[in-house]
Amino acid sequence: MERQKRRERAALPQKKRRRLELKQEKLTQKGAKEAAEGDTYQSEVGMTPNVDTESIPEAVPKPGYTKVDNLVHLQLSYVVIDLETSGLIQRGIIPHITQIAAQDMASGEKFSWYVKPLIPITAKARKKSQGFLGLGRK
Repeated sequence: MERQKRRERAALPQKKRRRLELKQEKLTQKGAKEAAEGDTYQSEVGMTPNVDTESIPEAVPKPGYTKVDNLVHLQLSYVVIDLETSGLIQRGIIPHITQIAAQDMASGEKFSWYVKPLIPITAKARKKSQGFLGLGRK
């Protein structure tokens, strides 16, 4: 009887939604850990039967840079890129991008695009960006 009630409750839409949210949060935290650790971190290391714990990989050689003489007379130009996010990395959850902006410093041409994040924007981030949540070009 109790098992049947538990199954019925588990089938409710809000319970299913919560399970999906928890699954997404777990995946996001896993991705954040992998991103923070870089190439040295791998999920589920040691779960396969062919685990190599005896050898340490060789060091990656430092790339060699050489001077390029024919670039002396080029006109330098650069683009400044700005990303606004829904907050900072907290408890392993990576914030989502809310605005992408760029400006070509030589021509002055500007680009700005707002993106609706899939997670709530923190109060600090909302205050910093004046709470704007429009979509599309600025």
